[in-house]
Amino acid sequence: MRVMFGRTLASGAALLSLLAGCGPAEDAAPKVTPETIAAESQKLTDYLNAEYEEELQMSPEELTSQGRKEQYGALDDRSEAAAEADLAWRRTSVADMKSQIAYDMLNEDARTSYDVWELELARAERSAPFRRHRYIFARGGAHTGLPNFLINFHRVDEKADMEAYIARVGLIDNALDQLLERARLSGADGIRQPGFAYEQAIGEVKRVTTGAPFTPGADSALFADAKGKIKALQDGGKITAEEAKGMTAAASAAMTTEMKPAYDRLGAWLAEDRANASPAAQGVSALPDGTNYYS
Repeated sequence: MRVMFGRTLASGAALLSLLAGCGPAEDAAPKVTPETIAAESQKLTDYLNAEYEEELQMSPEELTSQGRKEQYGALDDRSEAAAEADLAWRRTSVADMKSQIAYDMLNEDARTSYDVWELELARAERSAPFRRHRYIFARGGAHTGLPNFLINFHRVDEKADMEAYIARVGLIDNALDQLLERARLSGADGIRQPGFAYEQAIGEVKRVTTGAPFTPGADSALFADAKGKIKALQDGGKITAEEAKGMTAAASAAMTTEMKPAYDRLGAWLAEDRANASPAAQGVSALPDGTNYYS
């Protein structure tokens, strides 16, 4: 009798506990009100703002393009490993957003932001298998883009800005070597830009590295830009004549001892690999798995 009575008490307690757990306080879903919608929408805005800032910090060049001077002496990592790391970061970001934000409690604008962030991941996932399909040294590639970036976006207001400029010139070789490695990998996969694009790139390499300090003659576009920015610092009283002389020499050295050899390596590869390219212009659908890449 005692055992059965004990079991009865235990069953009754469990039932009471179960009923209590199903009470109004715990069973009801969070009440959706204009206030909760506004709060959840703001939570998403704050989250995406923080994620965008984190993403921005991964690209020194984008920071500069937006007028900011963090990481002013650095260039972007152009390796395949960096591209994969970026994709992994984006996966984590979207997963965290989904776990932290209640989509059903967002206003219309916030839902659009949520959808776009998720869509960016989907696009990145779809394009990842085709990273090597892109023509790395076609028109607008980094071989011309990096000098243009320094000329047009790297603002020099103080001595430290020019020191960062010179540091970036010294990093162009690493950037080009990363891209050259990717171009070689693409070539091994049977993916090459058309022959005419090789010729165009060879001509662009020559133009970038023609003129002082690379060759005799008038200043190259990049050296002229560096000297002009150094002169502006001196004219503004930001540096002395001696410092200006030293900076000019440092810029020249970075261009001739670090930047120029990388362009020579690139030019040599372009000339050698040109024979493997299609002599006729072809669309991307002619590449391996090109139809899916085009789609």
